[in-house]
Amino acid sequence: MASHLHAAGAAVEEGAAPGLPLTGMHDLHLHPRLLRRVLAECLPLPDPHADLEPTPRPADLARALGAVREQGLLAERATDPGLLEEWRTAVDAWVDRLVALLVSDREHSCWVGTSFLGLTFEECSDDRFAKSYSDWFERILKRFKAPSSNKMVNMATCTTMANLFVRYVTRTYWLILQGDIYLLIVKDMKMGCNLLFNN
Repeated sequence: MASHLHAAGAAVEEGAAPGLPLTGMHDLHLHPRLLRRVLAECLPLPDPHADLEPTPRPADLARALGAVREQGLLAERATDPGLLEEWRTAVDAWVDRLVALLVSDREHSCWVGTSFLGLTFEECSDDRFAKSYSDWFERILKRFKAPSSNKMVNMATCTTMANLFVRYVTRTYWLILQGDIYLLIVKDMKMGCNLLFNN
Protein backbone atom coordinates (compact mmCIF):
# COMPACT_ATOMS: atom_id res chain seq x y z
CA MET A 1 0.00 0.00 0.00
CA ALA A 2 2.83 2.38 0.88
CA SER A 3 4.36 1.98 -2.59
CA HIS A 4 1.02 2.89 -4.20
CA LEU A 5 0.76 6.00 -2.05
CA HIS A 6 4.29 7.14 -2.80
CA ALA A 7 3.81 6.51 -6.51
CA ALA A 8 0.65 8.58 -6.50
CA GLY A 9 2.38 11.33 -4.56
CA ALA A 10 5.29 11.38 -6.98
CA ALA A 11 2.94 11.69 -9.93
CA VAL A 12 1.11 14.57 -8.26
CA GLU A 13 4.38 16.28 -7.43
CA GLU A 14 5.51 16.05 -11.06
CA GLY A 15 2.37 17.92 -12.11
CA ALA A 16 2.69 20.65 -9.48
CA ALA A 17 2.72 24.28 -10.47
CA PRO A 18 6.19 25.79 -11.09
CA GLY A 19 7.63 27.53 -8.06
CA LEU A 20 5.39 25.72 -5.57
CA PRO A 21 7.53 24.55 -2.66
CA LEU A 22 6.99 20.86 -1.96
CA THR A 23 8.52 18.84 0.84
CA GLY A 24 7.31 15.34 -0.05
CA MET A 25 4.33 13.15 0.71
CA HIS A 26 3.40 15.06 3.86
CA ASP A 27 3.41 18.50 2.24
CA LEU A 28 -0.10 19.88 2.64
CA HIS A 29 0.03 21.38 -0.86
CA LEU A 30 -0.12 17.82 -2.22
CA HIS A 31 -3.19 16.75 -0.30
CA PRO A 32 -5.98 18.17 -2.51
CA ARG A 33 -4.43 16.77 -5.69
CA LEU A 34 -3.61 13.43 -4.10
CA LEU A 35 -7.21 13.17 -2.89
CA ARG A 36 -8.51 13.83 -6.39
CA ARG A 37 -6.15 11.23 -7.83
CA VAL A 38 -7.24 8.62 -5.29
CA LEU A 39 -10.87 9.44 -6.04
CA ALA A 40 -10.42 9.09 -9.80
CA GLU A 41 -8.40 5.88 -9.66
CA CYS A 42 -9.95 4.02 -6.73
CA LEU A 43 -13.61 5.09 -6.48
CA PRO A 44 -14.99 5.48 -10.01
CA LEU A 45 -18.69 5.93 -10.66
CA PRO A 46 -20.44 2.89 -12.18
CA ASP A 47 -21.45 3.10 -15.82
CA PRO A 48 -25.28 3.18 -15.82
CA HIS A 49 -25.30 1.70 -19.35
CA ALA A 50 -23.05 -1.25 -18.56
CA ASP A 51 -24.69 -4.64 -18.08
CA LEU A 52 -22.12 -5.69 -15.49
CA GLU A 53 -20.97 -3.52 -12.63
CA PRO A 54 -17.19 -2.94 -12.60
CA THR A 55 -15.94 -4.03 -9.20
CA PRO A 56 -13.07 -1.98 -7.70
CA ARG A 57 -10.12 -4.14 -6.80
CA PRO A 58 -9.59 -4.73 -3.06
CA ALA A 59 -6.12 -3.22 -3.52
CA ASP A 60 -7.64 0.01 -4.83
CA LEU A 61 -10.08 0.23 -1.92
CA ALA A 62 -7.23 -0.44 0.51
CA ARG A 63 -5.18 2.26 -1.20
CA ALA A 64 -7.99 4.79 -0.83
CA LEU A 65 -8.53 3.83 2.80
CA GLY A 66 -4.82 4.04 3.59
CA ALA A 67 -4.35 7.36 1.81
CA VAL A 68 -7.21 9.04 3.65
CA ARG A 69 -6.15 7.76 7.06
CA GLU A 70 -2.38 7.88 6.77
CA GLN A 71 -2.11 11.19 4.91
CA GLY A 72 -5.07 12.98 6.51
CA LEU A 73 -6.52 13.83 3.12
CA LEU A 74 -9.87 14.96 4.54
CA ALA A 75 -8.50 17.18 7.31
CA GLU A 76 -8.82 20.52 5.45
CA ARG A 77 -6.18 21.94 7.76
CA ALA A 78 -4.24 24.80 6.20
CA THR A 79 -3.42 28.43 6.97
CA ASP A 80 -3.01 29.48 3.34
CA PRO A 81 -6.46 30.63 2.05
CA GLY A 82 -5.76 29.49 -1.50
CA LEU A 83 -4.71 26.02 -0.42
CA LEU A 84 -7.65 25.75 1.98
CA GLU A 85 -10.11 26.60 -0.79
CA GLU A 86 -8.51 24.04 -3.12
CA TRP A 87 -8.67 21.45 -0.37
CA ARG A 88 -12.32 22.21 0.38
CA THR A 89 -13.19 21.80 -3.27
CA ALA A 90 -11.40 18.44 -3.40
CA VAL A 91 -13.22 17.18 -0.30
CA ASP A 92 -16.51 18.44 -1.78
CA ALA A 93 -15.81 16.28 -4.83
CA TRP A 94 -14.96 13.33 -2.57
CA VAL A 95 -18.23 13.62 -0.64
CA ASP A 96 -20.26 14.11 -3.84
CA ARG A 97 -18.76 10.92 -5.30
CA LEU A 98 -19.55 8.91 -2.17
CA VAL A 99 -23.12 10.16 -2.11
CA ALA A 100 -23.50 9.20 -5.79
CA LEU A 101 -22.22 5.71 -4.97
CA LEU A 102 -24.45 5.52 -1.91
CA VAL A 103 -27.64 6.09 -3.91
CA SER A 104 -26.56 3.83 -6.78
CA ASP A 105 -28.80 0.88 -7.61
CA ARG A 106 -25.65 -1.21 -8.02
CA GLU A 107 -25.16 -3.09 -4.77
CA HIS A 108 -21.37 -3.05 -4.73
CA SER A 109 -21.24 0.66 -5.51
CA CYS A 110 -23.76 1.31 -2.75
CA TRP A 111 -21.63 -0.71 -0.33
CA VAL A 112 -18.48 1.20 -1.27
CA GLY A 113 -20.18 4.58 -0.98
CA THR A 114 -21.76 3.72 2.36
CA SER A 115 -18.53 2.33 3.81
CA PHE A 116 -16.35 5.23 2.72
CA LEU A 117 -18.92 7.74 3.92
CA GLY A 118 -18.48 6.17 7.35
CA LEU A 119 -14.73 6.72 7.00
CA THR A 120 -15.42 10.34 6.07
CA PHE A 121 -17.40 10.84 9.27
CA GLU A 122 -14.31 9.77 11.19
CA GLU A 123 -11.71 11.73 9.25
CA CYS A 124 -13.32 14.99 8.09
CA SER A 125 -12.78 18.34 9.78
CA ASP A 126 -15.00 19.46 12.66
CA ASP A 127 -16.29 22.34 10.57
CA ARG A 128 -17.39 20.09 7.70
CA PHE A 129 -18.96 17.60 10.08
CA ALA A 130 -20.96 20.32 11.82
CA LYS A 131 -22.23 21.71 8.52
CA SER A 132 -22.97 18.33 6.93
CA TYR A 133 -24.27 16.26 9.84
CA SER A 134 -27.99 16.80 9.17
CA ASP A 135 -27.71 16.02 5.46
CA TRP A 136 -25.58 12.94 6.09
CA PHE A 137 -27.97 11.70 8.76
CA GLU A 138 -30.95 11.99 6.40
CA ARG A 139 -29.14 10.13 3.62
CA ILE A 140 -28.16 7.23 5.86
CA LEU A 141 -31.64 7.18 7.41
CA LYS A 142 -33.10 6.68 3.93
CA ARG A 143 -30.97 3.56 3.61
CA PHE A 144 -32.40 2.31 6.90
CA LYS A 145 -35.95 2.90 5.72
CA ALA A 146 -35.36 1.15 2.39
CA PRO A 147 -33.06 -1.77 3.26
CA SER A 148 -31.13 -3.59 0.57
CA SER A 149 -31.58 -7.26 -0.15
CA ASN A 150 -27.81 -7.49 0.24
CA LYS A 151 -26.77 -8.12 3.85
CA MET A 152 -23.33 -6.56 3.33
CA VAL A 153 -24.93 -3.28 2.29
CA ASN A 154 -27.17 -3.39 5.35
CA MET A 155 -24.24 -4.09 7.65
CA ALA A 156 -22.32 -1.19 6.12
CA THR A 157 -25.34 1.08 6.62
CA CYS A 158 -25.58 0.14 10.29
CA THR A 159 -21.83 0.64 10.81
CA THR A 160 -21.85 3.98 9.01
CA MET A 161 -24.73 5.29 11.11
CA ALA A 162 -22.81 4.19 14.20
CA ASN A 163 -19.76 6.12 12.95
CA LEU A 164 -21.94 9.19 12.47
CA PHE A 165 -23.33 8.99 15.99
CA VAL A 166 -19.93 8.34 17.56
CA ARG A 167 -18.45 11.41 15.88
CA TYR A 168 -21.49 13.44 16.93
CA VAL A 169 -21.19 12.23 20.51
CA THR A 170 -17.51 13.13 20.71
CA ARG A 171 -18.35 16.67 19.60
CA THR A 172 -21.32 17.12 21.96
CA TYR A 173 -20.42 15.02 25.00
CA TRP A 174 -21.21 17.97 27.31
CA LEU A 175 -24.83 17.92 26.10
CA ILE A 176 -25.11 14.21 26.77
CA LEU A 177 -24.23 14.82 30.40
CA GLN A 178 -27.23 17.13 30.68
CA GLY A 179 -29.90 14.93 29.14
CA ASP A 180 -30.90 11.66 27.51
CA ILE A 181 -29.29 12.19 24.12
CA TYR A 182 -27.15 9.08 24.46
CA LEU A 183 -30.18 6.88 25.20
CA LEU A 184 -32.01 8.42 22.24
CA ILE A 185 -29.07 7.65 19.95
CA VAL A 186 -28.91 4.04 21.14
CA LYS A 187 -32.68 3.70 20.64
CA ASP A 188 -32.43 5.08 17.08
CA MET A 189 -29.56 2.72 16.25
CA LYS A 190 -31.48 -0.31 17.55
CA MET A 191 -34.55 0.73 15.57
CA GLY A 192 -32.47 1.18 12.43
CA CYS A 193 -30.77 -2.18 12.78
CA ASN A 194 -34.14 -3.88 13.30
CA LEU A 195 -35.44 -2.23 10.13
CA LEU A 196 -32.42 -3.44 8.19
CA PHE A 197 -32.20 -7.01 9.34
CA ASN A 198 -35.88 -7.85 9.73
CA ASN A 199 -36.66 -7.12 6.07
